[in-house]
Amino acid sequence: MNTAPPIQAENVIPLPPEEEPKRPSLVKQILPWVITVAIFSWIFRSVDFGKVWTEMQRANLWILIPAMAGLVGVQVWSEIWTFGTSYRWFADRHPTAWQIGVARVGTYPVQVLLAPLAAVVMLVYLVRVYKMRLALVFASDAFVVFIDLLQGAISLAAAVLIASGTGLESLHWFFYAFAAWNLVFYILWFTYWRTALKDRLWPKFRDIVAFQSFRVATWSQFGKMFLMRLPWCFGNLISMYLCLVAFDIRVPLAVFLIAAPLIMGMAFQPVSVGGYGGPQALAILFFKGYAAEEVILAQSLLWSTFYALFRLAAGLVFLYPFLKGFYRTGGVAVAAAPSLAAAEPAGAED
Repeated sequence: MNTAPPIQAENVIPLPPEEEPKRPSLVKQILPWVITVAIFSWIFRSVDFGKVWTEMQRANLWILIPAMAGLVGVQVWSEIWTFGTSYRWFADRHPTAWQIGVARVGTYPVQVLLAPLAAVVMLVYLVRVYKMRLALVFASDAFVVFIDLLQGAISLAAAVLIASGTGLESLHWFFYAFAAWNLVFYILWFTYWRTALKDRLWPKFRDIVAFQSFRVATWSQFGKMFLMRLPWCFGNLISMYLCLVAFDIRVPLAVFLIAAPLIMGMAFQPVSVGGYGGPQALAILFFKGYAAEEVILAQSLLWSTFYALFRLAAGLVFLYPFLKGFYRTGGVAVAAAPSLAAAEPAGAED
């Protein structure tokens, strides 16, 4: 069993009064729909949907469908494994793998249509049903997201190095500047949290509860989480590559290494609904010049469609226990996380 090292009591800061996450405003829920409609209105001003439909029918589904099914399978497995580990390290309770699947994957059906609401529903479930502290859930989630962003930055750096070595003209100067900014940011971030600088500079920033994971994490935990998130990182790259192959779209490796993480990330931003909108805009932006716009759009639309369908299918597996737990009086029994339990003073409540 991978037991987290005890967190030193002096590193654990007082938690704020507990409260449930707030429901996103109506504007935040509607805005992704407005932006998505605007994106498609812009795209289809110059693209014939009839030609897009024809290209969709020509897709090699023997490649496309397994690629997307595998992507969602890796996502579900990785989400349960990595977020569960982060909760064990930094949160006050440690749900089982099944409980994490219920809480996180069980919201996929809502996520397909209303991503902002799904994020809040998932947090409410962890707080209300599993009795986890919201601030520590944020801290645990932030640690995993940070690793994802770090891997995206490394992919960008690799793209820049490849482009520099091959003399690729199509890579905009912005990406070179952004790669340099990423390098400086991560050096400063690790320097702040891994040295005594955090005790001397910006104590209010250091004491933000959502950053507690960075305050107490060991180098070993950073390294382990980096390795644990690699299957999701490579799963995204491999599935995107196969989806391009299914449409016989060939793009330079440097462009691909930049586009694939951004397209996946854009599917969860408030410029997309169910994975539609932002990914199509980015696909045309990055892949234009390597295939006809109708082909690119057909590939991107089928990518979003199968990604949504397989996430919906995965979510339905956990939907009944999710609803059952959500309306269960008294919540569900969840083990306390041993790391934080060791840091609490004697006599503290469970």
